[in-house]
Amino acid sequence: MIRNINETQPGIAVLRIAYDAANDAGRKIFVIIDEYDHFANDLIAMGVDAIYQKQARANGIVRDFYETLKIGTSDAVGRIFITGISPVMIDDLTSGFNIASNLTVDEHYNAMLGFTQEEVDTLIKATGVDKKLITVNIQTYYDGYKFHKDASLRAYNPTMILYFLNRIVKSGKIPEEIIDDNLKTDYGRLQRLTMNRENRETLLQIIRDDGIYSEIKTKFSIDNLADTGHFVSLLFYMGLLTIDKADRGLLWLKIPNYSIRTIYWEYLMQMIADTNREVQLNLSEWQ
Repeated sequence: MIRNINETQPGIAVLRIAYDAANDAGRKIFVIIDEYDHFANDLIAMGVDAIYQKQARANGIVRDFYETLKIGTSDAVGRIFITGISPVMIDDLTSGFNIASNLTVDEHYNAMLGFTQEEVDTLIKATGVDKKLITVNIQTYYDGYKFHKDASLRAYNPTMILYFLNRIVKSGKIPEEIIDDNLKTDYGRLQRLTMNRENRETLLQIIRDDGIYSEIKTKFSIDNLADTGHFVSLLFYMGLLTIDKADRGLLWLKIPNYSIRTIYWEYLMQMIADTNREVQLNLSEWQ
């Protein structure tokens, strides 16, 4: 089987070989896909939407892959678990993969999407980190996420808190940079997503008010990102907004913590710098 996969069966045909092998062995396949939307988010950030549309829509390789997975559920595939950042592909894959349930906004899975305070305390104890070394308020920097209005617990961002504790374990002191540089990826996506005036104004409103009233879309296409509701929903899925409370039939989505707030500030400072640069260029034309 391995020889056939490596030498003669490229691409989606690999799945069919796996199905045959599982059926012959009387076994079920458990499919786990991490960051299913990674390529889509990168293409959105780079502004090459046409490539995304070609791959995710009719007759594209991504769509064919998920259609083949769906076919497999009739016999060889027992269960599929998929993680990702946003539901931006779900709408484009609906007809080919209309068997999925979105657990992200399910109240029962709220604590699954981050570390609770109890889990962070357990992690600190398990790694032997002396609490006296934690001289900053980690809740202020890394906590604050809630994914359902009725959820009782808020969650820490796992990447952020693990970065912080890992630095303490390695050096015996808190990191000089409290905020992980990996967050800069989200800053780059923000720049791309706010190229149109409507999204830019929405983002400025969020910075000014520390949040925004909105509903959360559970699926949407790349074509809808200029729409305010879809744009705000994408910020929620990216971890740049989180649920605070329900009010007046809508959700109040707020900036979750200080670390994320710095991303907004950096965006604002860059926008001001770009505006000043344009003004200077315009003035130079009159000199």
